[in-house]
Amino acid sequence: MNSWVERPVVPFLPASVRHESELRLAVTGPFGDTSRQRDDRANEGKMLFRVLFSSILAALGLSQEVEVKPYMTLRGSDSKVVTREYRLISSHSEWDALWHRHSGKLETSEKQRGFRVDFKAYRVIAIFQGKGWNSRGVVGTLHETDGGLRLRFDELTYQTFGPDGGGVRVAAYGFFVVPRSFDRVVLEENVQGIIGDPPVWKPRGALSLQAASIIPK
Repeated sequence: MNSWVERPVVPFLPASVRHESELRLAVTGPFGDTSRQRDDRANEGKMLFRVLFSSILAALGLSQEVEVKPYMTLRGSDSKVVTREYRLISSHSEWDALWHRHSGKLETSEKQRGFRVDFKAYRVIAIFQGKGWNSRGVVGTLHETDGGLRLRFDELTYQTFGPDGGGVRVAAYGFFVVPRSFDRVVLEENVQGIIGDPPVWKPRGALSLQAASIIPK
């Protein structure tokens, strides 16, 4: 697949020979087994931090939106999903089915894919842009809001020259691995295409456990 991983993927190594990046993810990372006791301590710490931070912002009269860094993002331009659609994936079975559609291959082995997601701790937001031109994939920023999570996304486009403009046909996509605690994601897409101008964010709906897929008309 023609894709770019935005954050390091932990290699498949025995537990006794873990990569340094995996050690930093031992509590909350989507790769490998974790200790429930460490998970509980980490979740309690995160909750206390969020409550304290929100209280401070509220006291100051400031926005309570907090940027959320996805553990990993994967983007590319050659998806086999050629229709525009957005999905929130919460289980291995959903992920297997979606990956099969996306790659066009029945890659049931996590080693074949090169990575795996721990759905006990994480969900995957999948953005498919369908058939398009001159794109390297979908990128985005995530913020925690009062209503859950907001993803603002855009495509990394480029210009071409040549006969008929030299355009390259693509099917851009982006995957965002986010904490499982977020079960509602509001989507906004930048629809402003002029280089140098500020983005114009257009609502694209909200993903949730009750409405885990959106197919724009």
